[in-house]
Amino acid sequence: MRSSISNSKRAQGARSPVARVLFFFALSFVLMAVAGWRVNEDSSQAKAWQQAYDLQPVVGQEYAVNEVDSDHFDIYDILYYGLDGAIDQARGADILFLGNSRMLFALRDEAVENFSRSSGLKVFNLCFPANDGMMMAYDTLVRHQLKPALVVVNENYFFNRGISPYGVETLREGRWQAGMKVMEHGISWKARLWLHRWFPRLNLGQLYGSLPNITVQSLQNGCLVAETFSFGKPEIVLKDSGLEEEPSPEEIETARWFRDQLRKMGISMVLTNIPYDVDSYVQSREAASSFGALLKAPENAKPFARANRLAALLGVPLVAPVLADLKTIDGSHLTEKSAARFSEAFFKGLMRCPEVQNLSRKVLKPEPGEGVK
Repeated sequence: MRSSISNSKRAQGARSPVARVLFFFALSFVLMAVAGWRVNEDSSQAKAWQQAYDLQPVVGQEYAVNEVDSDHFDIYDILYYGLDGAIDQARGADILFLGNSRMLFALRDEAVENFSRSSGLKVFNLCFPANDGMMMAYDTLVRHQLKPALVVVNENYFFNRGISPYGVETLREGRWQAGMKVMEHGISWKARLWLHRWFPRLNLGQLYGSLPNITVQSLQNGCLVAETFSFGKPEIVLKDSGLEEEPSPEEIETARWFRDQLRKMGISMVLTNIPYDVDSYVQSREAASSFGALLKAPENAKPFARANRLAALLGVPLVAPVLADLKTIDGSHLTEKSAARFSEAFFKGLMRCPEVQNLSRKVLKPEPGEGVK
């Protein structure tokens, strides 16, 4: 009798509303996972998430993820507060690159590593990609007492004292909160990487696109390793922007101040100019104004001749190769193929600078008894 009663209770429990809900939830989960996998199998979305997933074993150890959609620019906290060992790499660099995301996209990981191997010089990209200029770079140099022999500055309106909203937040939050934010984002990112291997990003409410807008930076050299901005976007041929305005007196004064501060620290400066298409860039900024500081540009930005004028006024070398038929992702950032062409020409020009030649000779000392070839 007791046995039949207990069996009856178990049967009722199996048919309880909670059990039925759990059963249908599990069944729906499996069916949606299979459907999502089939939908994603050959799509560009799946490739984008897979590209990020392939880096997952080392994300948080050797790489930093900047996720625009969720306003996570982890590289700001990592560089400014010295998290995850990146600043130790920057501290040992002979050359630092300073600038915004154009520097990041133009001089990517493979090209920089090739230059380092051929020259014997260690390079670190200390750019702050959310369109920050001089102040975040200078504050980071001073905070961590970085003293490279040389800095290469992308002139594109770098010499200003403004700080982006991402920079302001970084300065305000403090090291403990910055560390927590980077850790929380890392956990969230890993969970979503797993989830979107099975489920499409449904984009409910049209908040974001179906792809994650991310850049992945090496913590060994600060350079771009992977990005998903180019997925599904047409390439834009870079056009001549025409005549330009002169650098303002305020900009010249600020640039001289920055040059003089570097000299006090024993650091030389070289200017470059990462080309971008002004007209299409302004259009893309207006179309994506919700991204905030990342896509802000001066309305009258004309980037090509200004660098020559500033270099002459500052008395520093300019390495700014002019190449035909360069292409951008969005009017602002060079495509991978164009970046490879630009990098090759840029590093050849950089090696012709006396400052770099002297520095390279110091690093590449011949062994005793070994003649210089």
